[in-house]
Amino acid sequence: MLSTMLMRKTEEYLAKRYEQGRAEGLAEALVAMEEWNRRRLAAEAKGEPFDEPLPSATERSAG
Repeated sequence: MLSTMLMRKTEEYLAKRYEQGRAEGLAEALVAMEEWNRRRLAAEAKGEPFDEPLPSATERSAG
């Protein structure tokens, strides 16, 4: 009985931490994409080429 309760609490804790991690990761990805887009728009306004890959593509290939 105690082990069942402990297991349930552990599962609840891990689920909560997983969701927090997902939310933090999404926020970081959105910031990276916004920064990338600002650089892209600045290059476009200056008539300069912009060949920087999307942040997600860069992070996946590095990881």
